[in-house]
Amino acid sequence: EVRARLPGSAPGAPAPRGPIDLRVAPDPVAALATLDGPGPDARSAPAPAVVVSCEDPGWRLLEAALAGAGPVVALVQTLQLLPGGPEAFFPDPAGRALLARCAAGGPRGGGVLAIGAFAAAALGRWLGVEARACPIPAYGAGPWPALGRPDAPWVTLVNPCPAKGLALLRALARARPDLRFAAVATWGARPDDLLALEALANVEVVAADPLAPAPGLARVLARTRVLLAPSLWAETFGHVVVEALLHGVPVLAADHAGLRDAALGAARLLPVRPVEAWTPGADGVPAPVVPPQDPAPWLAALAALDDAAAWEAASSAGRAAAHRHVAGLDLAPLVAALAPPCPAPAEVGA
Repeated sequence: EVRARLPGSAPGAPAPRGPIDLRVAPDPVAALATLDGPGPDARSAPAPAVVVSCEDPGWRLLEAALAGAGPVVALVQTLQLLPGGPEAFFPDPAGRALLARCAAGGPRGGGVLAIGAFAAAALGRWLGVEARACPIPAYGAGPWPALGRPDAPWVTLVNPCPAKGLALLRALARARPDLRFAAVATWGARPDDLLALEALANVEVVAADPLAPAPGLARVLARTRVLLAPSLWAETFGHVVVEALLHGVPVLAADHAGLRDAALGAARLLPVRPVEAWTPGADGVPAPVVPPQDPAPWLAALAALDDAAAWEAASSAGRAAAHRHVAGLDLAPLVAALAPPCPAPAEVGA
């Protein structure tokens, strides 16, 4: 249980009990700094535990959390926001030191978790930080109806932008004028890229509702016969792949980074040439340097799913694998990291 006094609360007001959502605090760092434990009625209770999502390029939240006395867990969900590594948008030596300090844990406990096995291993290779994989249950409580159909109208890519394989989507659409493609515009889609897609007669740009991603994605999947996930950057995991498989939609995914984890042995993995470098973007967001891509393996895999029997086999296998994956998800690594370490047993005198 966490208690914190939010900035702006009345002097002397009791700290609220229960989890605190720092995203709605006027100043999350100041709110985090006021964590004060479970109160005087529980003298022996441990200091509050804190989970920090590593989406803060300034690392102020992790720094504030580590200033407390309780266990701190850093949860890595986006490799590009790490303070170092080959795809780091904002390299930061101070952030690296904070992550290393969090990983060390020490008497306070805590540690670094990543949402997939690839990401956990990458933290060790890139930053020398020991991390554990903790896939998170991000798919709701179910049930997950079988939405895929071999006669559904779309071959779909979510987030059509260069890092997510926009070049491959364009190549496939040009090579298969007999198929309809959907480009679901989310955070990375740029107006000029969307205009270029709309110029293709067999591509439909679909606006996504960022405030209701789950129902919106279900509506898209209900019209999707194949989901494309040809990411060229290092995906940390790839929840959209699992979501599609859960609903019986076959997936063609890049054989790269965290998408290998998300494929669950059921999505078809296909070669890509990953992002070569990142350059300063006009809007402050780094822009990827994308090498030419070979669409031939993707076209062959897509053609194989034109066969109804092959499509049904891929749908059934993916749905079974995704249901097994989701059924096995738990937060045991997170709970273990948040648990305060047991004190060393006292020595008994002779």
